[in-house]
Amino acid sequence: MARHCTPSSPDCTVCPFNQYCKAYQSDMVSSIPFRTKKKERVTRFFHYYDISDPNGMTLLHCRSQNDIWQNLYQFPMLETSSKDSPGQNDIKKELADISDISPESFGHPNKTAEIRQTLTHRKIVGTFYKLVSNTPFMEINKSYCLVDRQKVSNFAFPKIMTTYLADYG
Repeated sequence: MARHCTPSSPDCTVCPFNQYCKAYQSDMVSSIPFRTKKKERVTRFFHYYDISDPNGMTLLHCRSQNDIWQNLYQFPMLETSSKDSPGQNDIKKELADISDISPESFGHPNKTAEIRQTLTHRKIVGTFYKLVSNTPFMEINKSYCLVDRQKVSNFAFPKIMTTYLADYG
């Protein structure tokens, strides 16, 4: 059958299955198999903040959303609808929600890297920023954890985070 039933040039007249073939019987050989167009991959823009304090502690967040990255760790992150960086007010609000440290003690975020990851159904553009607080973390939001930077490798991360940590420590 594989020699006869090919999408580009089927040889239905000599095919041993032509009496059973629905496409041949209904004169639809040229339109079958019908291939659906692949969906275009949606691009998502993630802005990760590699936040540390003077004691070498780093902030991590465990993803609880019900998605493919559930229970994996990541830096604090803001998603935007374009490649543009989040506004300064958005960053300050996120920092205020994370810890008791004033957002002003972090200074301006320094862009460290841009890493792309292609999944089957979407493209991820991850932009990483380094932020260092000049005061140690005392209290943090319960959805985050403080981790010694030397022990970050003990945690499970999405590939985009693993790539960043391997290249930029």
